[in-house]
Amino acid sequence: MTFAAGSAIIDWQYSYSFKWWMDLLSLFSPLALVTNYPQLVLNTIPGNSQVKIEMNVDALKNQSASRVYKGKVYIRKKILWLVSVNINIEDKTVNSTSSMLPIDGAPGGRYSLDMLGGDLPIPDSDIKQSTFCFVPTVSSLALSDWSTTLTQNLSNVTTSPFYSIFTQGANELHTRFNSSASFLYNHLYPFNQDVYIQNETITSNRLIEGKNIYVGRAVTATKPQGNVLITNNAQIIFKVAENVFFEAGFESTLGATFEVIKH
Repeated sequence: MTFAAGSAIIDWQYSYSFKWWMDLLSLFSPLALVTNYPQLVLNTIPGNSQVKIEMNVDALKNQSASRVYKGKVYIRKKILWLVSVNINIEDKTVNSTSSMLPIDGAPGGRYSLDMLGGDLPIPDSDIKQSTFCFVPTVSSLALSDWSTTLTQNLSNVTTSPFYSIFTQGANELHTRFNSSASFLYNHLYPFNQDVYIQNETITSNRLIEGKNIYVGRAVTATKPQGNVLITNNAQIIFKVAENVFFEAGFESTLGATFEVIKH
């Protein structure tokens, strides 16, 4: 995880003190009579006033009901410059449920507050986590066991339905392509790399694509040596940009077929 479950994301307190002339104007203001905040009538009593804002945003905990948001706006009035009282304008709290998982700090594509555009009215010192999880890795890979692997380091993925996957060693911004770009290129455009078929028994229909395709017992040192056999009436298509090389150790049994197509 990039940060612990339940960590503070924003912890902001703001205070604005009325100027002396603002306090004087408030003595004659009919604001309390024309709004849904009758409590503002207290602000017509002589004394100095401050507008205060408090906001707390916390990351989800792991299947534990807890506060994730609290926002409060109020006026602190010092009546007759002696007695302090708080005049609440808004006070809202949002809690998570015990079924929620710690998605905010989970590994995956990140979202940065800088991507919101413009300057936030919150000091950097009050933003405790400037980036958070936008698309978790378990979601992008469609893992069947996502709920138990959400916060794990996925170094060996076995439950994804995708034929081939790529994961970065570090979390990156959601819209950023780094070394994953070459992975996408190689898979979307397979004809820029050679393919080696070795030590395989092919029993079902298959499309094999590549720049050059080498088929045989010992065409590459990256795999164990062994014959290539097409059997069980399998129909194989070799789609190639340049050439297919059938070397020693290749065999196709009766009923099986293979075809070479130039891309």
